[in-house]
Amino acid sequence: MRTLIIGTSGQLGAQLSQLLSADSSVITAGRGEEDQVFLDLSRPTDMRATLETIDVDRVINAAAYTAVDAAEEDVATARAVNTDAVEVLATFCGAREIPFIHYSTDYVFDGESDSAYVETDATNPLSVYGQTKLEGDEATQNIAGPHLIFRTGWVYESQGKNFVNTMLRLARAEGPIRVVDDQVGTPTRALDLAKLTLEVLRQAENNGLDWWETHSGLYHACAPDHTSWYNFAKHVIATGYSQTRADDVQPIPTLEFPTPARRPAWSVMSTTKLKEAFGLELPAWRSQVDAMLAEVKKG
Repeated sequence: MRTLIIGTSGQLGAQLSQLLSADSSVITAGRGEEDQVFLDLSRPTDMRATLETIDVDRVINAAAYTAVDAAEEDVATARAVNTDAVEVLATFCGAREIPFIHYSTDYVFDGESDSAYVETDATNPLSVYGQTKLEGDEATQNIAGPHLIFRTGWVYESQGKNFVNTMLRLARAEGPIRVVDDQVGTPTRALDLAKLTLEVLRQAENNGLDWWETHSGLYHACAPDHTSWYNFAKHVIATGYSQTRADDVQPIPTLEFPTPARRPAWSVMSTTKLKEAFGLELPAWRSQVDAMLAEVKKG
C-alpha cells in the first residue's frame, strides 16, 4: 500500500508519517527539506503536474493554513491552501478512484448551538479560516471518490506551536496568565488522532472496496468530552509544571482578548457517528494531555 502524506512537517502529519511507515510505503510531500516530493499548496495550479508523477494507492492531506488570525488579511493564501489545493487533491483521487483522507475543523460552526454539533448540523463559519476549510470539505465531498473527512478541534502535540506548549512556556515565565473562559471546545492530541486514522484505514484494507461505499463521508474525530481554554490551561500547567503556577491562571472573557478572527464560543462536537461507524473513540481530553505530558517529562 503506497500512501502519499501531505503536510508531514505539521503536528498531525508528522505523527501519521511515523505510524503509517510501519504498515505501508509512505511518500511525504510538502515544502520541507525532508519531504520526498516538493508540493506547494499555496500554488494549487502547479500541484497538478507534480501529482501526475506520483503512483500511490491513497492520499492523506494533513496540511492546512491554520494561522486563524493571519487568514483574515491573507485571504488569498488561506483559500489557496484550504480550498483550491484540496480541490486539486480531491480531483486527483477522484479520477483514479483512490481513497482521499482529509482533516477539517470545528471552526466551520458559529458556536450558537446549545448541544454538541453533529455532522448534519448547519455550518456558519465566523472566520476566513473556517470558511476556507468548509469550502475544502465541500470540494472533497463533491469531487473525490472514496473519502473520509475527519473534523477535529484544538489540536496539540509535544512538538510545534500550539496551546499546550504556549501555556507551559508562560508557566515558566513570571506574571499572571490570563486565558479566555467563555470559549468551549474539544482538545485533541495529534498522536491520538493519527492512531484513530490508522485504525480506520486498517478496517478499510481488511474489507475491500465495498467498505468505502458505506463508510465514505464526514466524521467528527475529537475528544469525546469538552472544556474551556481556561480550564484546559489550568490542567496543563498543574500537570506539566506545578499546581502553584496553575493557581495563577486568571479567567477572562473573549471581549478582553480581542483577535482579528472571531472564534465560536461553543465548538463542541458529537463523536457518536464515528463510534457507531468504526467502533472507535478517542480518549477523554484529560487522558490525552496527561499521557503526552508524562512522555515529555520522561524525555
